[in-house]
Amino acid sequence: MVPPVPWRRVIVGTVVVLLVLGGIAAYAIPRIDESKKTTAERERDQAAKAAAAERKRVIHDQRATFGSERRPEGQLSTAAQLRARRRLLHTVEGRITADARQRARRGELQGKARHTKCVPAPSSIKRRAADQVLTRTTDAYDCLVVTADIPATSTNKAGSLGYPFRTVIHFRTFKFAWCKLNPLPGERAVPDPRTLPELPKACQTP
Repeated sequence: MVPPVPWRRVIVGTVVVLLVLGGIAAYAIPRIDESKKTTAERERDQAAKAAAAERKRVIHDQRATFGSERRPEGQLSTAAQLRARRRLLHTVEGRITADARQRARRGELQGKARHTKCVPAPSSIKRRAADQVLTRTTDAYDCLVVTADIPATSTNKAGSLGYPFRTVIHFRTFKFAWCKLNPLPGERAVPDPRTLPELPKACQTP
């Protein structure tokens, strides 16, 4: 004969097992939740520290550098004034190139700065700047410190690679300032504007 199933013992054992599992769950679940919370807080802290460090880096990277040249004296003709302005612009381009080379030696930039080319800011709009128009006494220029040239092909135009800078030149006093720019990493990036360091006032478009 098959002995009868000891249901009472089975039920008691099942209850004991459930109680044990419940106790384990009651002990483990809060600790799992606490671990998740701790991990999330740690990740937020790390993200905040990384954002603060990046902001500090960008502020340093965009620092303004100031310079000046001796302004020509005496009464100058229109042609002489324009030549003096063009020379000043070329001088600023050379100063920016020298600055980029110093940054590269400090490890702030990569590649060798070959030369710098500045065009009226914003570079997306073609216009005559103050080095060509005497009625404008102050103007801003977008500059590219060229580190590599890209030759033209049958399908693409020639181009250049390098680092963007902005300069503001005061042609009345022959004083100027420049700053390195930090464009957003991608077209789809939409950062919080409150977290973006402003360009120093000396380099903002007048």
